[in-house]
Amino acid sequence: MKKNKLHNFIVWERPCYPGLIHMAAESLVLPQKKEWGRPWAKSYGFWSRGMVRFAWPKKEFLANAVYIAKKSLNDAYFNRKLKIYYKLNAVLKK
Repeated sequence: MKKNKLHNFIVWERPCYPGLIHMAAESLVLPQKKEWGRPWAKSYGFWSRGMVRFAWPKKEFLANAVYIAKKSLNDAYFNRKLKIYYKLNAVLKK
């Protein structure tokens, strides 16, 4: 990733072990893609000296975020999610 192109990306950076971040990333991206039909954006991951850095193309990331937010605010979608929530809560209360 060239320094002069960095402004085109959303960058997330934290100290971490690569195995831990890989599991967390996979457990987030796959269900999200299944639920909404698209992930946040194509992800680029780098690990160096105990730091993990992920970058997403800003334009694609923001377009997908707007799509997901609009879909989440749809009443039918929201009510369907509430039904699932109440069903799962009932199981937990037993």
